[in-house]
Amino acid sequence: MLILSACEKEPAVKLAGTYTGTLDISGFSTYENSEVVITGPALSRAIITFKKFPLASDSDITIYAARVENDTEKYTISYTGSVIPGMECTLTGNSQGGNLSLDIIIEAGGTNFSLNYTGIKEADN
Repeated sequence: MLILSACEKEPAVKLAGTYTGTLDISGFSTYENSEVVITGPALSRAIITFKKFPLASDSDITIYAARVENDTEKYTISYTGSVIPGMECTLTGNSQGGNLSLDIIIEAGGTNFSLNYTGIKEADN
């Protein structure tokens, strides 16, 4: 009896973890040592939490169903929807080799904010 199976290969560095980096809010300010925590992916979805998010009075902001696609080199991340009432978000980005890059557009109160996050994954314990 011959059994064949296919396994989807993932990048060598897993997506899940804590990233520390720079959050740049265009025309507003740049925040060093900004933390992003990613859980998953599971079923092609991940949870992304921006810790102490400046546009939400330093509260944590969580995206619960970011779409994640992967190949052998990187993860591609996307999301469009509400993050909290009155705050819409469009997010695109990728993670490769422990480096995370996210481009985010936030619409809140009729104003659009353009953000860029770049971070490096902290070592797994």
